[in-house]
Amino acid sequence: MTFEFEDNQYFEGKVMTKKYVMSKPNVIEKCIGCDIKWKQGCDPTHVKKTKKKKGKKVTTNQKVKSFFDLFSTIDMEEEKMKTESSD
Repeated sequence: MTFEFEDNQYFEGKVMTKKYVMSKPNVIEKCIGCDIKWKQGCDPTHVKKTKKKKGKKVTTNQKVKSFFDLFSTIDMEEEKMKTESSD
C-alpha cells in the first residue's frame, strides 16, 4: 500500500508505504513499513511525561497508540513468540 501526502509541517517526504509478505493466501508472514522522519516536536506517536522523583523533575518520552503505527514493520513469527511467552 502506498499513502501519498501533501507537503506538511509534521513530517518530511510525501510517501509512506506498507508491504505485506504472504507465503500463501490469508497467511501474513511479515508487514514491512517505512521510517517516518518527524519534524522537531511533531511526533504524535510519543508524548513527554514529567514526574517528580526525589524532588527532581524527570521527563520521559513514552510511546502512545497512533494511526501512524500502521507504518511499523512487524514480523509475525516474533509476535507469535511474544504472545506464547506471555501466556
